[in-house]
Amino acid sequence: MDWLSNATGKFFSNNTLSRKSRAMGQPQVRFRQFCKRDPQYGKRSGQILLFDKIGNASGTPSGGRILGFGDPIPRGNFLITQGTCTATPSGFAIPWMEEFETFSEFEVRDPISSRLSDDEVKALDWRASNAFYAGKVIYIPTGSTDTPTATWDNDGTASTAASRDWQVWDLRNIIDGLQYGVYGSSASAPVEPWDGVNYICVGSVPAMRALKDDPDWEKANYYGDPEKLFSGETGRLYSTRCVANNNDNLGNSGKIGTTAYKGEAIIFGNDPVMEVVATMEEIREAIPGDFGRDMALAWYYLGGFAHIWSYNATTEPDNRVVRLGSS
Repeated sequence: MDWLSNATGKFFSNNTLSRKSRAMGQPQVRFRQFCKRDPQYGKRSGQILLFDKIGNASGTPSGGRILGFGDPIPRGNFLITQGTCTATPSGFAIPWMEEFETFSEFEVRDPISSRLSDDEVKALDWRASNAFYAGKVIYIPTGSTDTPTATWDNDGTASTAASRDWQVWDLRNIIDGLQYGVYGSSASAPVEPWDGVNYICVGSVPAMRALKDDPDWEKANYYGDPEKLFSGETGRLYSTRCVANNNDNLGNSGKIGTTAYKGEAIIFGNDPVMEVVATMEEIREAIPGDFGRDMALAWYYLGGFAHIWSYNATTEPDNRVVRLGSS
């Protein structure tokens, strides 16, 4: 029977609205969980938190600082630098009118709250990732896949373009650099692993795919954890835990910088980025306007993120973060 026309029974049926709403998929967000929140900062603490960064004692302990007979103990000092972390507000609101709530078959606050919560997570992770990207040490894969080379830059600007996808060889170079505190020809302080054992690599999906396409990754997992060959997990490799992030601020377009090679990644050890929170993220309801007809919900957060150690060979010879990058 034709239900599309009035003459053949259209008014004998009604469309049914499902009681289950379907929500859009959300990206994986990783960066904020690796920020160290300062417990001292809170409300009534001003907008800016100052934090001191203490360098090593002057001179060098190499050789054991042995004293000759009758020699006085030499004296020196140590360098103190200061960083800042600024709290700024973030938020977003979704309004609705009383008529919408009156006519709706659903409680409108539930889906609005869920959309705001998802938006808040993505926005704050974006802010956290920006702080990770503020590091000055950049590693650029150069050469070819069969004959790989690499370029280090330590001023926050990549000097050349990548010429290949990164490989397990590159990950090992970066981890060696963090362990030694040496990035190319520039010396720094050694970097403690994130948890005392492992460094962390947060990479885009293409960057993780590039690692898994490397035969060295397959060989390592064939003997170490063959289950990962079938599960697709990147997992732990060369004292590094590798996790994928597909939030917008990490290059997911299959590029390193502006060149057509797979992925971007951030590799780091302990104490890379700090967070200060004056007001933890929360959902707020607006005071109704227009005699109660105009309503809104919003998420709000007051806090900030800061890259802690910004490498400078003279004034701040320490670094905790390496960015896989390109010009």
